[in-house]
Amino acid sequence: MRKFFLILLMALFLAPGTASAGWNKNPVISHRGAWKNTGNPQNSLASFRDAAKMGCHGSECDVWFTLEDSLVIFHNSTRNGKHIEETPFAELRSEPLPNGEPIPTLREYITEAKKQQGTKLIIDIKTFVKDRPRTVALALAVNALVEKMEAKPWVEYLVGYIPAGTALMEVTDLPVAYLGKWKQDDPDAAPENILPKGFRCVDYQDNQYDLKPEWLPVFKQAGTHLNVWTVNKEEEMVRFLDQGFNYITTDEPERLLKLYDSGEWAYLRAPDWFRKGITYQLAPRSMTGAGTLKGAEAHLERIRDLGVNTVYLLPVNAADTDMDPAFWSPRQKGSGFNDPRNPYRAGDYFHVDPEYGTDRDLKDFIDHAHRLDMKVMLDLVFFHCGPGAQVIRQHPEYFQRDKDGNLVLGRWLFPVFDFARQDAREYLKTVMRYYVADFNVDGYRLDVADRIPLDFWEEAREALDELRPGIVMAAEGNRPGNLNYAFDANYGRRVTLWPVGKFMDKSAKGEETDASTIRKEYEKYVATLPKGYLLWNHIENHDSSNECFEDRHEKVWGYERCTIAMAYTFALDGVPFLFNGEEVCFDKRVSIFGHKDCWIDWNAYQDTPHARERVANIKAWASMRKRYSALTDGETVWIDNDCPKEVLSFRRHDGFSQDVIFVGNFSGRKVKVKLADGSRFTLAPWAFVFEPLQK
Repeated sequence: MRKFFLILLMALFLAPGTASAGWNKNPVISHRGAWKNTGNPQNSLASFRDAAKMGCHGSECDVWFTLEDSLVIFHNSTRNGKHIEETPFAELRSEPLPNGEPIPTLREYITEAKKQQGTKLIIDIKTFVKDRPRTVALALAVNALVEKMEAKPWVEYLVGYIPAGTALMEVTDLPVAYLGKWKQDDPDAAPENILPKGFRCVDYQDNQYDLKPEWLPVFKQAGTHLNVWTVNKEEEMVRFLDQGFNYITTDEPERLLKLYDSGEWAYLRAPDWFRKGITYQLAPRSMTGAGTLKGAEAHLERIRDLGVNTVYLLPVNAADTDMDPAFWSPRQKGSGFNDPRNPYRAGDYFHVDPEYGTDRDLKDFIDHAHRLDMKVMLDLVFFHCGPGAQVIRQHPEYFQRDKDGNLVLGRWLFPVFDFARQDAREYLKTVMRYYVADFNVDGYRLDVADRIPLDFWEEAREALDELRPGIVMAAEGNRPGNLNYAFDANYGRRVTLWPVGKFMDKSAKGEETDASTIRKEYEKYVATLPKGYLLWNHIENHDSSNECFEDRHEKVWGYERCTIAMAYTFALDGVPFLFNGEEVCFDKRVSIFGHKDCWIDWNAYQDTPHARERVANIKAWASMRKRYSALTDGETVWIDNDCPKEVLSFRRHDGFSQDVIFVGNFSGRKVKVKLADGSRFTLAPWAFVFEPLQK
């Protein structure tokens, strides 16, 4: 695989900038084209053209061999009583479709598809009735023609005969979906059979999902895309949209497009492992005295035992070693380390920084995490890189220049990529593919995502989905549009880190505070987000801890303030993430700019009374997230109370599990509070209730 990506990189380096395909971003697959309400024959070129004009994501067509192995498009296995596979090509072409077209060839269909760049051609490899093994030869012949016509960007495959699907996956990296059998229970379709085969999508008739509802969470957890056929009633369309299906195959694409475009479902739904999990942000420099990946790897079991399922690593690719302070950020200069290796100033995107170890060490870290049933996300920085970066030396044209030809420096004084160039975009997408293909990484946190054009991230999403569905993309950003098609989650700093941090800073200084400002900031921001939004919630991260120097939250706010703030992030809708050391109340300096005297002394902290209590709390909250789906799938319903300046109160509700209530006293005095539902609580300073709501 590594050799493949090096070859791909060479190809990108030689390729000029080209326009990117803007594939339609909706779940609509037009079944045999658009025919039912247009008067077109099924599987005709006209039906494909109309599906493309409508803006469907995909248009499905059915391909057969004729007697002499010509590739033709027709749905049924017979026409006028004759089996397609036993009929000469000329005879089939001599009998036109109702609109006068001859039966199309696959070559004609691909030629038509390549005239546009919005609708994918979903090629259904039909299973032969009399000679099933011949289906394998059909699949390989189809792929050979797709390759010959340079049509890969336009094509995805659908296969009902498993050997044909596995044969395809051996020769192509295009998505291959498994098509379940018609109107019957299909034991071949079980997750334990399909997942090991490598199919990226499953496509079953609606009754199959009703027969086996327990399959859905298994496929979702694995990141497998879900399609369903053939859905024509609006109430059924709504049902499958609500269940988060990636695609819906329909004879009524107009109806489904209208329903989808209403905005109710125009959002990306994160895989369950991320949405229902807990993230741990790990900075190798501060994690251990060694400051290496091997040192951090030794902590994986302990992190897992907290209830965490995802480790998010700060950038581990090689940092730039350029010593010219003109290209150092103000924070880097002010850190006092005089170290050029800023992890957010890349030098080489394709190798691990030797400070942290080797490429093999990163693979070992990820493999170890996977054995523990944990996921690993990497931090990638694409807005800028270091002035001595390998990519600048090899491709200076990828970067913005002023009128005199000098590199344009961004906010942090680093050279900025030119996203108007498609070849620069392709380079960065290759970086993302590389760590998935060669290291088996599960997702990415993308730095300063809002400063990069959104359409680039949408291209990146498509590229990753084609490689391996289910890769998480989380934005360090606030842009609402991130969550429609590109990102699984935005940073939750607008609802947690910033408003809670501002409140706690004022409280610690003895200034007047008003807890209702936290609720108002939450309501203000989420009102701008699409339905199904997901936020990554935290009260501390590498940036906030870095800027504190010695004045860490645990020291300035104190244990009680930190604990209620952390409980709030676990109770609120979204994915909670912890910063390394929070679980043991670490209160000394850490820095992204250096290692000396800035690492966590686990032996000194993990056995303190506060640390033991903090760990117990995190484990209890993690257990609640597993037990009560209201915490992972439910909405946040605010409850008014008679002490709004001191108390935040809300419940989490999804209609399936028990509701969970949070009532927190964000003040240093004892309060007696009455909620709008009539319930009453007496809370000590900084005390809170976070528990299932008794029925």
